[in-house]
Amino acid sequence: MEQLTSNVFVESKLYPTVSFVVTSEGIVAIDTPMDPHSAAEWRRFIESKGKLRYIINTEFHADHIMGNAFFPGVIVTSEHNREHFLDSVKSNENVRKMFLQFFPNSGDITKSYNLRWPDITFRQRMSLCLGGTEFLILCSPGHTLGQTIVHVPGERVLMAADNIVYGAPPFFHAADLSCWFGSLAMLESLDVEWFIPGHGIPCKKDWIPRLREILYGIINEVRKAKKCGLSRQEAQRAVQYIDRPEFEFPDFLAEACRNLEEVGIGNIYDQLEAHPGL
Repeated sequence: MEQLTSNVFVESKLYPTVSFVVTSEGIVAIDTPMDPHSAAEWRRFIESKGKLRYIINTEFHADHIMGNAFFPGVIVTSEHNREHFLDSVKSNENVRKMFLQFFPNSGDITKSYNLRWPDITFRQRMSLCLGGTEFLILCSPGHTLGQTIVHVPGERVLMAADNIVYGAPPFFHAADLSCWFGSLAMLESLDVEWFIPGHGIPCKKDWIPRLREILYGIINEVRKAKKCGLSRQEAQRAVQYIDRPEFEFPDFLAEACRNLEEVGIGNIYDQLEAHPGL
């Protein structure tokens, strides 16, 4: 666990990276751990600092929303994320199976599991003020079209969701490439000292140009494969990047990550087909 400021706490060893902000009227948490046991520990730590009032889900992917059920508080996210809430989790029963697959010792905890859906949604942006702390919650499409970021100006901290990853592979399976680069440019323009990524450790603004290079590098590999005449399926087999030394991901998610990699390469291929100048 890392304390970035007197009020901002981050745990980057969990999946995904989770964080919370302490205010005089309670706590706002950003995302929840997918591991039920880690969720219980994280909840105890949060409650040692105050009452949890809000949870902000940055996206609809399973790793960011499965843990909602283990926490109190009002859940906030974008309209897009609510509309696509079941896209990766499918159903309560499927989430129970995922828990048993990824966390075999979670059976008793998840036996009566039910997803917790968002309580409040917004279209483009909303402002939340709690205990004198302002939270600017913005739709910032990229990794997904409903990607939600949380800017806390008073702390000069921004929770960037999976639009920024640090030391973890980027995934393109639900991405809009043009929007992603636009969002990165917007993030660079803000007066922020710390960016909290969707996966990985907190970073400074100087990480964004390097991340942009990584994203372009993968896209250009797909572009080269396409120019060489490879089909979509052939490009998916030819471009494999998540096992490179610069990236880490949990062993228990290895198969899932490779599946996401394959789908993402196909998505890049399709977008290059539709937008040759991308």
